[in-house]
Amino acid sequence: MKTLAMTFLMAVTLTGALVARADEAAKPAAKTEAAKPAAKMEAAKPAAKTEAAMPAVPEKAKIDWDKMSKDERKKYMKATILPSAKKMFAAFDAKKYSKVTCATCHGAGATDGSFKMPNPELPKLPKTPEGFKELAEKKPEMMKFMGQTVKPTVAALLGKESWEPQKPTGFGCIGCHETVK
Repeated sequence: MKTLAMTFLMAVTLTGALVARADEAAKPAAKTEAAKPAAKMEAAKPAAKTEAAMPAVPEKAKIDWDKMSKDERKKYMKATILPSAKKMFAAFDAKKYSKVTCATCHGAGATDGSFKMPNPELPKLPKTPEGFKELAEKKPEMMKFMGQTVKPTVAALLGKESWEPQKPTGFGCIGCHETVK
């Protein structure tokens, strides 16, 4: 079962990379003078949320999250991870994520001080490759955003490797989300 799940997740990862490369290759190298007015009109249209410029994944932080005290972690989250989360989620969907706070990811744990992760208040993730495939079909933009932006960014900010199917260690989806029972 693990091998099947890893194979599926690897396929999803590779498909996302191929889609991104195809999108990039489809862009014209340079615009002609005649195309500039049309480009200006296109620029005036609101961009689709998946076309918004996502913040770049940062370099891996030189911290040891596991050895940090609770107070050190809280300070680091407020100073580093929260501002990054605000930028990522606003770039994805500025209306839905107009106010990103500690509670966005930590739920009630942000107010009661527990900050328990994975957070049972976040959407539950499937346990099977079939479940992930179904979720990717239902919510392709969210899956792409979480897999290609949120997961690698949070992993880097925590000083950890990003979980990948071919290297199933490090920070991944279940760092924040529980799986269905």
